This record gives sequence, C-alpha cells and structure tokens, in this order.
Amino acid sequence: MINRYDCRQEAKNQIAKRRENAENTAFENRDIILRKHPELLEIERKIEANYKKTITALISGATEKEIEKIRDDHQIIVADRDKLLDLLKIEKSEYFPKYFCEKCEDTGVVGERDCECLTTLIRQLAYKQMCKEFPANKYHFEDFSLDYYPDQKEREKMEDVYNKTLDYAEKFSKTSPSLFFQGGTGLGKTHISLSIANKIAQKGFGVLYNSTQNFLTAVEKEHFGNDKDGDTLLSLIECDLLILDDLGTEFLTQFTTSVLYNIINTRYINSRPTIISSNLTPRELEERYGQQLFSRFAGCFDWLVFVGGDIRKQKKFNSK
Repeated sequence: MINRYDCRQEAKNQIAKRRENAENTAFENRDIILRKHPELLEIERKIEANYKKTITALISGATEKEIEKIRDDHQIIVADRDKLLDLLKIEKSEYFPKYFCEKCEDTGVVGERDCECLTTLIRQLAYKQMCKEFPANKYHFEDFSLDYYPDQKEREKMEDVYNKTLDYAEKFSKTSPSLFFQGGTGLGKTHISLSIANKIAQKGFGVLYNSTQNFLTAVEKEHFGNDKDGDTLLSLIECDLLILDDLGTEFLTQFTTSVLYNIINTRYINSRPTIISSNLTPRELEERYGQQLFSRFAGCFDWLVFVGGDIRKQKKFNSK
C-alpha cells in the first residue's frame, strides 16, 4: 500500500534533477558572461589551476604548511573574482547555480541527515500515492453543506463540528490534538476527514488516510507475506497526521488488535496527532476492543459527535 522506498527514491531522483538543471543553467549563463569578460575568464583559470595544485599536493604528501599556503592563495583568488563580479554588476544568481534548496544545494542531505526538502518531497509523493485510492484533493470544507441538517439543534451541533474541524485544519501543527469522530453512517465524517487531509497536505505536512481495514490488511500482508518493499506500519506510526476511517468495520484478530493498539499508543506517546472515525457508540467500542484500547480512545482523543440523518440517502432521494 505505502512504499516508502519508492517515494524516497523518486524524491531523490527529483532533487538530483533539480541540481542538474540548476548547474546546467548556471554553466550556460557563465559561459556567456566569460565570453564578454576575458578578465573574469583569466581568474577562473587561476582558480582551476589552484584546484589542480591542491590535488597534486595532497597526492604527493605535501606538508600541512604547504597545503595551507595553497588554500590561502585560493581564498585570495576567489576574493578577487567576487570583487570583479561586483565591479561588473553581475549578480551571483546569474553566475552560480541557483539551487531550489539553499540548505543542501539540492543534494537532499545536510551533514549526515536528510534535508527538510527531501522529507517534504517524500511526504508529497506519499500523499499522491494515497490519493490514487482516495482522491482527498477533491474534498473541501467549502463543499460541506449544512442544508442536510434541517433540525435546528442538529444543525447547530454540526455547525460547531464544522467550525472546530476547519479551525483544526487551518491551525494544524505536528503537536495538534487527536480527534475522534463518532456518529452513524452518512453524517459527513469521511467528507470532513478528507477535507482536513487535503488542507493539511497542501501545507506540506505528511498525511495518510485510508480505512482502518485497508491499513491493517496491508500491515498484515507485509508482516506475514512476501511484500518486503512495503513499509506501511512505519509510515502509519511516523506520518504527521494519520486518519483511520471506519473503525469498527475491520476484521479483528489478535494480530490486528495488537497492531492497532501499537499504532495509537506509539503515536500518542510521541505526540503525533491521529484522527479516527467510527459508526460505533462508545459502549460498542469498549465491547469490541476491550478496556485497554478503549481507554486510549477515551483519554487520548478529543471527541466530536456527528448527528443528523444519512446524507447519502438524502442526496439519492433529492436527485430523483
């Protein structure tokens, strides 16, 4: 379901392409500039000769003092080039590569760690992968209509739910609280969940959405089967926001119950927000999952109760 390896490789390929494009563009621009300014070309030749001198010194076993002298000469030549660029009023962005990410210069790495640009791109690719199954990018808060809640009290209740979830999406951070959407079928839980996913993903956060059944099936398949490239469990635990839809419709086994508890508990301990939606009542949840897991639902989530009539049925009858 979620192949982190594929997303990572694709992200690295895209970043490498960015670097290649930036350097090719800079090479073309610099070639034009050097043709117009032979005095600048002469300095560049000195810099290149000094590079070769440094390599020769290192290979031949030159002393540290000799190597230091070459480095000092290099700094003087580079300073002369920079002064000449200023004198000729040539912007450095015209002369040197203009990288998409200045932190890593489009290498994807800062020191020994992944650069933020790489992790952001991986998240975006994972989101696109998710949208192949659930087109979250087609769901928006603006399309959620309160007209399907004719009862005044129910309408006010759902308007409060709408406002709270919209505010949640707009102010989302990696330490936002977890939410539990509880209510019957067809009350808008999925629409709101996908609207949150869409808005948050557009901000660059890593969002994963799917039915609880599909996620658990993928984890079970990867654990017991031959799908060694999949990394669903780690993705579920580490993503910025995890949305588990339709909790209570999945086929429960000792393994899937254990996995579900592990995901929720680990994310809670690491302050990573999770959104869960379920048609089951609190009592039904406790009976199905037991006291230990239900205590996590009750104590680690802010509950929002969805009320009203089945919107899907209303839309079906209104279209006739």
